[in-house]
Amino acid sequence: MSLLTEALQLAGRQSRLTRLGLYVSFGFGIFVIALYASIPRDRLRERLERELSQDPSSMAPMGLGMDVTIGELGLSLISPGLRASEITLKQRVPAGVPLPGGRKPASYFIDTFDARTSLLDLMIGRKGIKVDMTAFSGNAQVEAGMRGEEGFAKARGEHVAIALLPGVAQAAPIPVGGNLDFSADLKAPLDKRTQRPQVSGAAGLIEFTIEDAVLGNGKAKLVVPGDPFLAQGLTVPRLRLGTVNGKMVVEKGRATVAELRTKSPDGEVSLEGYIELRDPFPFSELHLYLRFRPSPDLLKREGALELMVS
Repeated sequence: MSLLTEALQLAGRQSRLTRLGLYVSFGFGIFVIALYASIPRDRLRERLERELSQDPSSMAPMGLGMDVTIGELGLSLISPGLRASEITLKQRVPAGVPLPGGRKPASYFIDTFDARTSLLDLMIGRKGIKVDMTAFSGNAQVEAGMRGEEGFAKARGEHVAIALLPGVAQAAPIPVGGNLDFSADLKAPLDKRTQRPQVSGAAGLIEFTIEDAVLGNGKAKLVVPGDPFLAQGLTVPRLRLGTVNGKMVVEKGRATVAELRTKSPDGEVSLEGYIELRDPFPFSELHLYLRFRPSPDLLKREGALELMVS
């Protein structure tokens, strides 16, 4: 009888603990749902738009220097993070400063942007984030975080349309095109004051492939001020470059082109130089030199190019 009594008492205690666990779980679930429902998503979206639209500086590290609008914003609490869609980035032009060639301010579009962290990382104080983005006719994934006194980032992307990337049209003297695949593995020391990675001290490797690469579109002109032949501009035909493979080595805050050469029926292309990385990143300086040697067939087909080479 004593054994039976003890078994019944133990079963009773287990039953009470089970009910208590269910009550706690139910209460926590109600708390999470109430918290999720009470977050003002519209105000959060407007705050993000303001922060992202600022000019980049140490005081505004999220600033992109473009006017940003977010169509929809969703939140996740179980896997903490956010999902934004229909994002528009519009080039900002100072009043009274016309764009070269009478161009209009460019607009860029991001279909979806999903950023998540994990509850475990938050509980142990580890800072890390995973981003999945669909944009510029392609997709990209980024994993970034902090380890000790340095930050790290690993990224890869597929089928990204170069012509749709922000900044490409402004940096290239003539239109460029092609589909970009890339991978990057980078690390950078943390700023002791802000605890943010310092781009100027970054190190790592970037590799990329451009499929169906092209230069020019048969309409845009290449203008070289001071050159008697090119000062008025030379219309550059559509130049087919084929597949371009490249590699950039990042060391001590300088991204140097280690390998970029290709040969196609229209000619030979090589890229040399480096990017001097600055904090914040939009202040980085480009020192890149593109060399193009047209093929004999192209010179016969394009008389203007043959005259320029002569």
